[in-house]
Amino acid sequence: MHHLPLTAAAQLAEVVSEKQWLHIALCQWCHCNLFDALSFALADEDEGLLLMRPVYGKFENDFSIQSRLKMLYVESEGRKFFAPDIVKSYESRLAEAEAEGVNVKALLLCNPHNPSGLCYPVDTLLAILRFCSSHGLHVISDEIYALSTFPTTRTAVTFKSVLSLDLAGVIDPGSVHVLYGMSKDFGVPGLHLGSLITRNEQLQSAFEDIGLIHTPSGLSYHVGSLILEDSKFVENVIGLSRQKLSENYALVTRMLDEAGIEYWRGGSAGFFLWVNVSALLDGDGSDAEEKMGEKFRAQGLWLNPGVERGEHRGWVRVIISHDKVKLEEGIRRLIKTWKTVQHQNPCIESSVLPP
Repeated sequence: MHHLPLTAAAQLAEVVSEKQWLHIALCQWCHCNLFDALSFALADEDEGLLLMRPVYGKFENDFSIQSRLKMLYVESEGRKFFAPDIVKSYESRLAEAEAEGVNVKALLLCNPHNPSGLCYPVDTLLAILRFCSSHGLHVISDEIYALSTFPTTRTAVTFKSVLSLDLAGVIDPGSVHVLYGMSKDFGVPGLHLGSLITRNEQLQSAFEDIGLIHTPSGLSYHVGSLILEDSKFVENVIGLSRQKLSENYALVTRMLDEAGIEYWRGGSAGFFLWVNVSALLDGDGSDAEEKMGEKFRAQGLWLNPGVERGEHRGWVRVIISHDKVKLEEGIRRLIKTWKTVQHQNPCIESSVLPP
């Protein structure tokens, strides 16, 4: 009755430049419901999901509240986050989980990465896919910021969907599942439209069986179709979004650079930066990050240290997709708060490797 799946498939094929994916089924649900349903379909209670941190903190809710998967956070162990040898860190965590008796079923990728705004290089994606293939793991790639990309520096990695990769000899395509939703790129979270892109017929069948209780409204389907069918509108909206994100990224990074505040460089997508304000930590108690958040709120800033499951404490996700005037004022307040402590302890240094 609804033709959104076909419209979305055509739009997807244009984005990833791979017509071969047009024949697959796209299950149109609320994006968050997709995570929950994937957990239910791919794994049993107390089985494991590998994910590298820092990472979007709400994944834990999506994958564990109902399906009760174990979230197996992976430490970089001093390796660069987006380099191919990061698979050694996955290997270590997988071995630990198996020694603890946890059956690991899948690995979750967030690409473009949330909270840093960086994208995975192709060689790293292929290395991770080969790792998953060698251990019989499913790969879940959340690509909800796929169109929110923008130019920054010459060295910034351009987003590449796993759908655009040649998987022959790398991994069974039936083990690769991509999630996308319209809420971020198009600014329409109220439509609750998300897509599962998979070649796995068993998984498609499972989603058809349980889809009735998750399907968005007919009105959401209709509005989503109207948006995607108007190619000129899509071009204008995405183009304007990319322009504003690029301008805001340049503004925020310039202000942080001038203040001497560290962040993960090389971002080229998404709505955020991963910023080091660990100078504001009072001691190493369990409530240190909570107290740091209180310092920000006292300045009229809403930042939540610790939510993104950072490997190192004192890092925060800074959202840059605001009105430029408000954004600039917010960064000024962040810098003011940080400088107050920095002046009290000018010898603070970071030991965190760049990504």
